[in-house]
This record gives sequence, structure tokens and C-alpha cells, in this order.
Amino acid sequence: MREILYLLLFYICFVGFYATLNIKFELITWDTFTHQMIIFGFGGTLSYLLQVFRKRNQQKKD
Repeated sequence: MREILYLLLFYICFVGFYATLNIKFELITWDTFTHQMIIFGFGGTLSYLLQVFRKRNQQKKD
């Protein structure tokens, strides 16, 4: 459970950091940026959670 909280905290900080950069310097158009962050962020979190759950299940079986 702790890993999930750390991951969410990191994700929120990452999005906030990039959002402030985008607002100040207008590096990226907002639409493409949000779509990419949503896709990569949720894809990454899902794959990470799957790995964590698989490891826990293997430890329980052993």
C-alpha cells in the first residue's frame, strides 16, 4: 500500500512541475500534454501495480 501512495505523490508532483513549466514557458500545447500524461501516467501506474501484486502473490505461494 505504501508503494501506491509514493507513486501517486510522485505522479502529482510530476504533473504539477510540468504544468508550471508549461504555463510559464508555453513549451507544450495543453491538449497534447494532458493526453500524453494521462496515457503514460496511468499506463505506468497500472503496470507498476501489476508487478507489485504479482510479487506479493508469489511470496504468499512460497
